[in-house]
Amino acid sequence: MKILYICQWNIWRSQMAEAFTNNLTDHVAISAWIDDVWKKYEYRPYEPAVDLLYKKYGIDMSQQKAKHLTEDMIDDVQKVFLLCSQDECTSLIPDYILSFPELVIHYVSDPNHLINNNLKSIADYIYSFVVDALWDDWM
Repeated sequence: MKILYICQWNIWRSQMAEAFTNNLTDHVAISAWIDDVWKKYEYRPYEPAVDLLYKKYGIDMSQQKAKHLTEDMIDDVQKVFLLCSQDECTSLIPDYILSFPELVIHYVSDPNHLINNNLKSIADYIYSFVVDALWDDWM
């Protein structure tokens, strides 16, 4: 199954979910952003997230690149997971995503302003979310 994870900036939440899915399952995951702030981050995941996933889970996401959400990304995707805070989910998402039949909206706070322990809790939360969301497909 091919899965698309979307969050506002594609530097934390969707990048982590993509890395967990691609490293822990047979599924193929991609991730994308809906709000372009990427020039600031040189189109890579934010460094503390990269370090955390490697140290805590042994997952290297240092080669992942940010991708801007485009309508053709959903052409061969079976599920779309929108990982966002409640205000992001209501204001930024294009209609072609909101009308996708296998869309799952999951509220996850934006960890961009968090550091260390809070970032770890977000990573643990996203790990649990990916495992729970895909569990039935593993069985």
